[in-house]
Amino acid sequence: MESGSEIARKEGLPPTTVNELLRLTRLAPSVVQAILAGQQPRTLSLIWLKNHELPWSWDEQEVLFGGFDAASVGTVPNGLPRVSACGAKE
Repeated sequence: MESGSEIARKEGLPPTTVNELLRLTRLAPSVVQAILAGQQPRTLSLIWLKNHELPWSWDEQEVLFGGFDAASVGTVPNGLPRVSACGAKE
C-alpha cells in the first residue's frame, strides 16, 4: 500500500490534499450512500469533513451526522436505514 505522500508525488498533488481526501475512506457506508444520493445533512460539507476528525466507529459517525440537521431523516434509495436528527436509526 502506498502512503499519501507517495500518491501525492505520483499524481502531482500536495501531500496535505491527498491525506485529507484519504480520510474520507473512513466514512461509514451509509453516510457515503446518503452523500451519493444527495441526501446528506444540509450542513455536512467537504469543508466540514476536511476540518474535523471523524470517529472511527461507523455507528458513532451515523449518530454524529444524524445530529447535523433534520434533513438527515429517512432512508437512502436502496432502503438502508438513515439516522434521525437525534441519532436514532429510522
